[in-house]
Amino acid sequence: MARRKEEKKKIRKIGHSDLDGWGDTMQIWVERNVAYVGASGDGKHEGTTILDVANPKKPKVIARIPAPQNAHSHKVRVRDGIMVVNNEFLRGSDGSGFVPGVRVYDVSSPKKPRLMTTFKTGGRGVHRFNWDMEREMLYLPTGDEGYRNRILWIVDFKDPAK
Repeated sequence: MARRKEEKKKIRKIGHSDLDGWGDTMQIWVERNVAYVGASGDGKHEGTTILDVANPKKPKVIARIPAPQNAHSHKVRVRDGIMVVNNEFLRGSDGSGFVPGVRVYDVSSPKKPRLMTTFKTGGRGVHRFNWDMEREMLYLPTGDEGYRNRILWIVDFKDPAK
């Protein structure tokens, strides 16, 4: 499909990272020259990669957080040194050790992310979540006991550690 001349001018490649083979990128969040990349891959490389993008021509991997056992965490949001990633059941896994929900990290030092808490939900876990930063709420599409499909959990996120 041919692109119009105007469309070609809007975007140009200036740098690249293959994330050292860590999955296919599903979501990217950039804050203060740091890119947070949620990715899912072939079951071996699932998780979040953190890159220094101060020099966008040469993005550099500075940290990696593997997804929990039998889960993928391919969605990510960041604000003011707090990062939220999802835990969703990895299809084809045996299910042992799986904890559905989201994990909350202190990324005030992006090279050394620190797990603050895991917020457990139900069902297969959280998929496309949203963080309403103005109202300090998380909107988590997830399952729960007694429901057949996903439902929406609305979570007070004023104190991310709790």
